[in-house]
Amino acid sequence: MQHIIALLLIALATNLDNLCVGLSLGMAGRRVSAASNLVIALVSGAFAFAACFAAHLLHDFPLATVIGSALLTGFGAWTLVSALRPGEREETSRPEAGRMTLAENLALGAALALNCLPASLAAGISGQSAALLALFVAAFSFATVGYSNLLGLRCALRLSGRLVNALGALTLIALGVWQFCSPQ
Repeated sequence: MQHIIALLLIALATNLDNLCVGLSLGMAGRRVSAASNLVIALVSGAFAFAACFAAHLLHDFPLATVIGSALLTGFGAWTLVSALRPGEREETSRPEAGRMTLAENLALGAALALNCLPASLAAGISGQSAALLALFVAAFSFATVGYSNLLGLRCALRLSGRLVNALGALTLIALGVWQFCSPQ
C-alpha cells in the first residue's frame, strides 16, 4: 500500500503544473478536447514509464533508496526555490483561439512530461512499478489538464503558477523524506 501511495503522490506532484497549463489555455479560448488530452496524457505516461523502467534496472544497487529519495527531495527543493524566487514574473502565453492540433498536443505532452522525469527516475531507483507510475501519471495528467481547461473556459479565473509549483515541490520533498525514513 505504501508503494501505491508513493506513486500517487509522485503522479500528483508532477502534474500540478498541468493545472496552470489547462487553465491558461481555457482562459485564452483554447479548448482541449478529450482526444487531445488523451494524447497529452499518454505522452506523459510514456515518459514516466521509460524513465522509471530505465532506473528500475539500478534497483539492486545498495544505496538505491537513498539516491532515489535524495533525487526526489533535491528536485522538490530546487522547484520550490524556483517557484518562490522574487523578481520573476509569470507570463501566460495567449495562443490562437480554437482547438489544438496533433503537433501541438505532442509538443505540449512532451513539455509537461519533462516534469515527470526526475521523480520517475527516483521512483525506478527505489523499485517502484513503472507500469503503475505510468498509469497514475497519465491519469493525473488527463484529469488536471481536462478539469482546469474547463474551469478556464468557463470562469476565466487566475491561478498562481508559483503557488501550484510550490505545492508540487513541497509534495516531492515530503515524499523524498518519507521514502528515506520508511523501512524497506
